[in-house]
Amino acid sequence: MDLAFGSAGLATLCNVESRMADRWGPALGRTVAKRLLDLAAATVETIERIPTATLTRDQSGAMTITFDGTIAITGRLTTRATGTPTDPDRFVISHIEVDEDACA
Repeated sequence: MDLAFGSAGLATLCNVESRMADRWGPALGRTVAKRLLDLAAATVETIERIPTATLTRDQSGAMTITFDGTIAITGRLTTRATGTPTDPDRFVISHIEVDEDACA
């Protein structure tokens, strides 16, 4: 799945290892990066089968994927426009919330 970000600031945070480490600490920053990779490896058909992930959707269509009850990634999922493998599903991430107390 193609991951995109709703803001340049969030994209910079999530694409620079040192910024994730500054925000959440080195170990937790790596865990957030792994969860983003889990999402990138998923498709619309498999996203609900990611181990340790719980999916919820609100009335507006936003989806939150919570990993182990500690990392919540919120965004909007769009499906392939053409149905071909060259046009991937896209998840536009609007927010990442980390419960640092639960990870301690």
